[in-house]
Amino acid sequence: MDASNAAVAPTDDELKRLRQEVAELREYRSATAAVLGVISRSPNELQPVLEAIVDTAQRLSRADRAFFMLRRAGLFHLVVDRGAPPELVARLRAGPVRDGDRASVSGRVAAERRTIHIPDIDTDPEFAYAGRPHRARAFLGVPLLRSGEVIGVIIVSRNKPEPFADREIALVETFADQAVIAIENARLFEAEQMRTRELTVSLEYQTAISDVLEAMSTSPSTIQPVFDTIVATATRLCHGDRTILRRRHGEVYEVVSTHGLSEAQRHNLMRYPLTADRGSIFGRAVLEGRTVHLPDTLADPEFGRRDAPATLGIRSGVAVPLMRNGGVFGVITVTREKAEAFQPCQIQLLETFAHQAVIAINNIGLFEQVQARTEELTEALANQTATGEILSVISHTPTDSKPVFDAISKSIRRLTNSANSSVFSYDGERIHLVAFDGHGEKGAEALKQSFPQVPGRTGATSRAIETG
Repeated sequence: MDASNAAVAPTDDELKRLRQEVAELREYRSATAAVLGVISRSPNELQPVLEAIVDTAQRLSRADRAFFMLRRAGLFHLVVDRGAPPELVARLRAGPVRDGDRASVSGRVAAERRTIHIPDIDTDPEFAYAGRPHRARAFLGVPLLRSGEVIGVIIVSRNKPEPFADREIALVETFADQAVIAIENARLFEAEQMRTRELTVSLEYQTAISDVLEAMSTSPSTIQPVFDTIVATATRLCHGDRTILRRRHGEVYEVVSTHGLSEAQRHNLMRYPLTADRGSIFGRAVLEGRTVHLPDTLADPEFGRRDAPATLGIRSGVAVPLMRNGGVFGVITVTREKAEAFQPCQIQLLETFAHQAVIAINNIGLFEQVQARTEELTEALANQTATGEILSVISHTPTDSKPVFDAISKSIRRLTNSANSSVFSYDGERIHLVAFDGHGEKGAEALKQSFPQVPGRTGATSRAIETG
């Protein structure tokens, strides 16, 4: 055999190195798979994923310290730390690192948007921590890039000036890519959750608005069921403790519907209507003709009831006026016992309820007008019918007045809703009974026996004759 073609057997050192590289590759692959497993198990929880990444990066890069910095509003905030002294952790948590600060690893990574490797900070003139006691010496900072923007940094460091190997740098960069995936998953999950919550709230609000509309449609002639539905729904969806709906009556505002009040509180409010003043939430809404929102009544210098949080349970509130023709004729007020601002969507819902209350009141007014007009027309028609009936009798009995008087008496009784009626004639000396209706048998007989008669000083008939 040609000696030049013979295989050269690896030395023991080479075998040892190869075995070590294979073992490291297996460990790296196992660690990467473990991190991916944490990501898949925690799609909506970011912190466990970041902690797993930092722990693994520290272990496999043989670092003494490891950090994860998340970028928010141009500042890098510490979210995970391993192996750092407490004073350093406290300093980083108290003062986030500014974006682009080249005196820090995270700032320099953000400025250059690439991995920064500093084998020994004592040889780096820009590094701010050089010369400090208990400092690390070797640093590796790897950016988390999303659409070209740095959203975070993984930092590992060693206490000795020992550079990181290329495979260690590549491994931390792989973990950085995994962290980007985890952050994006959490962001998408939270966005979906928020969208679901928004849709749920929107559905609740639409259902509430429909409930009020249903109360309006089923109670076209009375407003109270609409008011009661509004205050109950407003209390529930606005997370209020109490809701009061007041309606203007002259110069005062009377309570017409409440929810969340005790019977005694409700009774006292209804007994003593209030006038509008700036010392109350509802009064300010009346005077300004707009929605008034007080997140904390104790922080408002104009709020007049300083004892309200203790006696009335009013610490925050919102009041929405009921407007018609440019004037305020009612107010919906929702209050809470704790100082907590109302959400814009809750205020918007209350304003919708106020519009619905105005529509309901207008509808009631129109309904009453239609009812009154219908009654007027019905009465006019009845009168016209009665007149026509009498004229018909006259035309059929031109020579006999008795049927005409009988028809007049019956019509008078019916149209005036009277118990009985009588028609008399007067010849200048005596009153004669010519027709009657509804007196009954005995009453009719007594009436007949009483006439004719001479007009006296009492009685409606005699007085009508006397006064003309």
